[in-house]
Amino acid sequence: MPLGSLEDHLHDLPLDKEPLDWNTRMKIAAGAAKGLEYLHDKANPPVIYRDLKSSNILLDEGYHPKLSDFGLAKLGRKAIDNTRAPGEQNLVAWARPLFKDRRKFPKMANPLLQGRYPMRGLYQALAVAAMCLQEQAATRPLIGDVVTALTYLASQTYEYDPDSSSYQSNRGGPSTLGLKDDRRIRTGQPG
Repeated sequence: MPLGSLEDHLHDLPLDKEPLDWNTRMKIAAGAAKGLEYLHDKANPPVIYRDLKSSNILLDEGYHPKLSDFGLAKLGRKAIDNTRAPGEQNLVAWARPLFKDRRKFPKMANPLLQGRYPMRGLYQALAVAAMCLQEQAATRPLIGDVVTALTYLASQTYEYDPDSSSYQSNRGGPSTLGLKDDRRIRTGQPG
């Protein structure tokens, strides 16, 4: 793909390369979620991807994400495996304790952003992530609900104001993420 993988834009950036801005990150997150939704809910037979990580998200010239590397994927809903892909457990284990204290939320943002992200947008993105990290599969949101929430976040364009060192939204609208319940979704089915 023309822009390589998402990993190329998140880690070990050369000094002359700007990190992805908040708006682009949300666009990529929503696009990757749409890819998962297609695989899990619309493909026939369904495909359980099982290896979502930045090196497996490829980017075209418009930063539109494409999922790659289906080596761990399984066909069919009965193939759902609650074990995590190698390396994923470390990220989950690292993030879970940070969700217990709001003061630690900024630690979950990429340090390369140097605080250049909207705090409200960060909190909303972390709310989606927290729901997806629930221990019990039945308490996690459906992928369609994750797509709705991330699409909403991607539609909220923010501009950085260097004078106030903060972000301002260019778009109004409801404060809800479009989820059935912003606190936790209980669906009875794995997402």
